[in-house]
Amino acid sequence: MVYVGKSGYKYYGTLNCFLMWKLFRRKSNRITVVEALSQRFSGKAEHLQRRWADWLNAKAANWSSFKVKVILVVFIFSYVTVTALVLINAGKSADSHVRIRPILIPKNVLPSDNHSNTPASLYVTERMKQFRRYLDSLKSDKIGMGVYDSLLVARPGLIDSLYQMEELDNNKK
Repeated sequence: MVYVGKSGYKYYGTLNCFLMWKLFRRKSNRITVVEALSQRFSGKAEHLQRRWADWLNAKAANWSSFKVKVILVVFIFSYVTVTALVLINAGKSADSHVRIRPILIPKNVLPSDNHSNTPASLYVTERMKQFRRYLDSLKSDKIGMGVYDSLLVARPGLIDSLYQMEELDNNKK
């Protein structure tokens, strides 16, 4: 016997075999942990709301309709009054201007001024000296002079920046 499923696949065998494989398929409608916790929490909250509503209904069961209407009008009036006062006084606070205060940084967080002995600055200084020697060696022959000139054209402020950095480094020492 051949059975054709919803997706168009053919199943050979009995109908029971087809139903058995359908039973053991992984269910796609699994609930995550977050969903389970939120469902549990909302169920408890709804239960408490229902208990409180039943208690209030039991208390108000003996009231006349006039008393219910008076309490409703008093509640609405007090709610509107409080809301209006909050909205009116929202813009009239005495402290409406923004104060700008300086940020205080603790002394142990401030960087130290002595950076000349750090390995990074020594490395940069050595690299600058090597680059300066390389530029000087380029000036020694005709091909090197062409490379040197092309560097100056491509990077016009390179030599000036190198000179300034060397001066800063010499002034630190």
